[in-house]
Amino acid sequence: HFAYIETSYPRIPDDRAILTSPWIKTENPATGIYAGYNCSFSFWYHMYGNDVDSLEVIMKTSAGNTTIVSEKGNQGNAWKEGSAVINEHDAARFMFVGTRGVSFAGDIAIDDISVKTCLITPLCNDKDFMCLTTPKMHHSLQSVQLLRRLW
Repeated sequence: HFAYIETSYPRIPDDRAILTSPWIKTENPATGIYAGYNCSFSFWYHMYGNDVDSLEVIMKTSAGNTTIVSEKGNQGNAWKEGSAVINEHDAARFMFVGTRGVSFAGDIAIDDISVKTCLITPLCNDKDFMCLTTPKMHHSLQSVQLLRRLW
């Protein structure tokens, strides 16, 4: 499964779609201590069309928001990988923000969202749309498990 932003009517220029993960905490797999252990965050994206605007991935923590990936404009008719190293000691959540361009001629899609090289613990509550049932996972969160609401 993948998620995409639809740019046809009734969407208008600068409309945004925001896909938000649940809160997670990272820990060092060697010690089991929350350590912000150089986690590798990655996903695949497809941004194609003359009027594609932008895709940002924002990491939200108690200290504020940090843009960790930012792409703008037509990236060609191919899937590309976006990635960042996460060195976060605090709980974090990820927000994918897709922005529509000036016309319907441009779509943005994302797929295969993962957090690797560390253990992650979801910090879900009753306000989250979807929550993982396992307390800790190695390697990756599949995109369906990360989604709070669909694009």
